[in-house]
Amino acid sequence: SGRTETVNEARSAAPAPATTAPAASTVDRRNKVAILPFSFTQDGQPAAPQVSEEIQNECYALLSKHAGVYNILSPRGTNVALAKAGINSNNMLNYTMADLCQILGVEYVIEGMVTQNRTSQTNYGNTTYNEKEKDKNKDDKKSSGTSSSYSTSTQNFQTVMDLKIYNDKSDIIYNQNRKAFWNTQDAYKNVLEYLIKRSPLYTK
Repeated sequence: SGRTETVNEARSAAPAPATTAPAASTVDRRNKVAILPFSFTQDGQPAAPQVSEEIQNECYALLSKHAGVYNILSPRGTNVALAKAGINSNNMLNYTMADLCQILGVEYVIEGMVTQNRTSQTNYGNTTYNEKEKDKNKDDKKSSGTSSSYSTSTQNFQTVMDLKIYNDKSDIIYNQNRKAFWNTQDAYKNVLEYLIKRSPLYTK
């Protein structure tokens, strides 16, 4: 009939969105350890993030010197990986420890919590007496003097640390809770050292 028919080729499908990088395999994660920022609560209020990161760094310094076969991730590397994944202290409970191990590419994760509360105050005082020399013309009279006194007070604290180590199956392989013997504000340092030295990741 003279009519022509044109058949257009079907449009190619839209390219599939890029997939995220695959999680590290079990072999890649073997013997690698990440230390999460520590939770620090004082008098029922969360401390500044800098305090949590400071304890995280102290834990890294203690453990990295006695890591043995373990590879301890730097706190900065851990925190950067968490930030890229959109994980922070407010939503971390939405992830299992197995999830965090895969995201961080490690076999073990260390989680710590410090609770500190003000208790009593200790007061210190002292009084001194300075005696003046006798008047040479009035030897029969008692000498006079001056006295001075001062007092200071020190705030005492009760500190408790909870330390846990998880593997990449979310199993707890170490779980310890200890109250500090000392009542100073930095007593958590001694407790941290005590617990880390007794953990299965510490090599003498």
